[in-house]
Amino acid sequence: MHTLSTKQKCLVKVNYHLTKGHFFPILRYFRGRKINFSTTQQHGYAKNDAPFIALLRNCAKRTDLCQGIQDDQVIVIRLYNFQESSDGLHLRGMHTLSTKQKCLVKVNYHLTKGHFFPILRYFRGRKITFSTTQQHGYAKNDAPFIALLRNCAKRTDLCQGIQVHADILKHGLFKDSSCAVVSMYAKCGLPEKAHYLLQEISYVDVYTWTALISSFVNQGQAYHALYCYGRLQNQGLYADAVTFSAILKACASIQDLEIGQQIHDQISKRDLLSNNVFLGTALIHMYVSCGALERAVQVLRELSVRDAIVWNTLLAGYVQHGDGHKALRGFEQMQQEGLYPNAGTFLCVMKACGIVGAIEKGKQLHHEIIRQGLLTSNPLLGKALVTMYAKCGLISKAQSVLEALPFQDKNLWSMLIIKYVEQGQGEEALKCFECMERKGIHMDAVAFICALKACGCVGAIEKGRELHMKISEQGLLKDNALLGTALLGMYIKCGDMDKARQVLDELFVRDVVVWSALIAGYAQVAQGDKALDCFDQMQYEGVSGNAVTFMAVLKACGVLGAIQKGEQIHDKIMELGLLQQSLALGNALADMYIKCGQVRKARQVLEDLPLRDEISWNILIAGYIEQGQDHKALNCLKQMEIEGLAPDPATFTCVLKACGSLGAVEQGKQIHDEIIRQGLLEKDVVLGTSLMDMYVKCGLFDRAQEVIEHLQGRDIISWSSLLAGYADSGDGENALNCFNEMQCRGLIPDAAAFSCMLNACAYSGLVKEAQALFTIMKTKFDIDPELRHYVSLIDLFGHFGHLDKATEVIQKLPDAELAAAWASLLALCQVWGNLNIGRWAFEHSIQKKE
Repeated sequence: MHTLSTKQKCLVKVNYHLTKGHFFPILRYFRGRKINFSTTQQHGYAKNDAPFIALLRNCAKRTDLCQGIQDDQVIVIRLYNFQESSDGLHLRGMHTLSTKQKCLVKVNYHLTKGHFFPILRYFRGRKITFSTTQQHGYAKNDAPFIALLRNCAKRTDLCQGIQVHADILKHGLFKDSSCAVVSMYAKCGLPEKAHYLLQEISYVDVYTWTALISSFVNQGQAYHALYCYGRLQNQGLYADAVTFSAILKACASIQDLEIGQQIHDQISKRDLLSNNVFLGTALIHMYVSCGALERAVQVLRELSVRDAIVWNTLLAGYVQHGDGHKALRGFEQMQQEGLYPNAGTFLCVMKACGIVGAIEKGKQLHHEIIRQGLLTSNPLLGKALVTMYAKCGLISKAQSVLEALPFQDKNLWSMLIIKYVEQGQGEEALKCFECMERKGIHMDAVAFICALKACGCVGAIEKGRELHMKISEQGLLKDNALLGTALLGMYIKCGDMDKARQVLDELFVRDVVVWSALIAGYAQVAQGDKALDCFDQMQYEGVSGNAVTFMAVLKACGVLGAIQKGEQIHDKIMELGLLQQSLALGNALADMYIKCGQVRKARQVLEDLPLRDEISWNILIAGYIEQGQDHKALNCLKQMEIEGLAPDPATFTCVLKACGSLGAVEQGKQIHDEIIRQGLLEKDVVLGTSLMDMYVKCGLFDRAQEVIEHLQGRDIISWSSLLAGYADSGDGENALNCFNEMQCRGLIPDAAAFSCMLNACAYSGLVKEAQALFTIMKTKFDIDPELRHYVSLIDLFGHFGHLDKATEVIQKLPDAELAAAWASLLALCQVWGNLNIGRWAFEHSIQKKE
């Protein structure tokens, strides 16, 4: 190449680098003035600015802004269109551009990329104005601001949106961007502000109205949404599917079925429903929320396309209204249509299983959920699964599922503890709580409340004290009255009333609930005086009692027979007008008067009540029976039936006692027939025993025997009642037969049964049988004879002249009972004229008295 000139050699090299794509070496020739761009074009090596474009792209790819940049502003501007870096744009190498030119270049770049927020910084900093960008052709309209508003609405960035709104007003662009401003405020949760701005707009499009309607609905202001929909219609605009969906949601929230049906009619007229699953779902949700489930099903059938979401909405409606069976049938139909259930479907169906107790179906769903691996990613499914098992009574299974979940919900653990307590499984409830502790789950007040209920259920006072200590360490009692009440209730159920009172004294907040619990606790253990003291202290502290408080205080008055205090409480209740609000309080007041022997006042209280229930009449009937006024008790039954109230098992139990006392066997038989008609005899052993006792007192032992044969839960009490009947009638032989039959049926006689048998033998003169019974009490059944057994045997021996055997029995008595026994034997010796034993009995009687 020695024959070529310098320029020609440069051209050859440029051509070589161009063919190879090596652009940076070319720039060295340009910058060294060895060759220029026009020369390459003249010789055909570069027909355009491709080398520069390639260089710019290479620089952009390597984010090398300084490489090859000297003084060409066009190249710089193009480079900015390629340059993208995480820390923004840099103007190194653009020292020849003015500040305004640099800002224009940046604005142009951001406009092309849709980056509108950086542009605002230049406008707000006065470095450049919106009109300047328009003059240079970079921004021909208000598009940047509208885009910014949409971005704010999408991100619900209210603060930035307000700033954009201010910029729009500053540049006089509100007229053209007003709808975007209104939509931004609506979507950012300020529908009131959006509605205010709406007044300044001459024309509002349907999209803006829809945004405003949706915002009002989301804010729970359904009536405002309906108002806006009315204005939309008045402007002659046609709502679209999104608008209808929003307004249907408003109707659902306020359960306005009438307007919802009107919207449905408009949708049908415009034929928008058949292919629009989204709109169909909204319509079904509206009908479900309004309780019109049949209309919801009709809508679903009208949809030409149905997906899992539509079905889930209907299934959720069935569950919401407690119709688990229809939810399960809907699930089966959904599967028949070839639709695969999603997490939402499983959620609804498991709730349905819990409602109807469909445990087998629930287990199938459990297996399918595990197969699809949904438990690991959906906490709600795990919660629904645990709840389903718990509602179906499989609490241990629910606990095992909960333990296996990847997430642990303390509320679920608390729910299981409560379920155990409700089923009377206090020990299991405490084990569940301990398992919760081992897993390191944070114990809140709810968990402690549940655990304390479990302790109270089984009387686990030591565990309760341990929980008390933990609660105190965490300082939870400071402002939680419910927890204080639960702790106090635990001590009450465990019988430690002193500790319960100490808990109340330590509470920072002592409200009426806590005081009422303590007062009720004292009344329950028959410490009426302390209950009344607590009531006085509560009033002294300025805490007003409620119906529950007064019920507990009235019970305490009944325990003490404190009629004057009870009357004072009665006056206070009347002053507060509580009797008109609480039937239970009226019943408690009547019960207090009954226990104080004031049956007439009790009846007056009940007659003054606005309504009465079965409990009211049961209290009065029991009061009359207690006072020996059995006829009035039976009259109460008639009056109760006249008022349209059906007697319950407690009513029948009381009335049967009155029938037995009066010998009203015919009325007793009528009650027996009613008990059989209602199917109560097989369910209630206490009622069956009362019926049998009525027949026994009326001397109808055959009917009594028939009754005991029909009892499902025949217990020792029922048999003892029959034995007592035979004993009272002096039928020792049948009493013995009944006693043997009872043992053949697997029942073990108790002390009461032996007492009845000894009395029966005494009435019948069965001396040997009585001796045998007395012997097997201890030898066979390990029952220590009580005073009543000794007395029965002594009377038996004495009445039939076996004074020596009576003396042997007396010598086995405890010292405390000997004086009365020797005196009784002395009287028997006088009857039989036995001077020897009589003298001996007299001497022992004198010694014991001394």
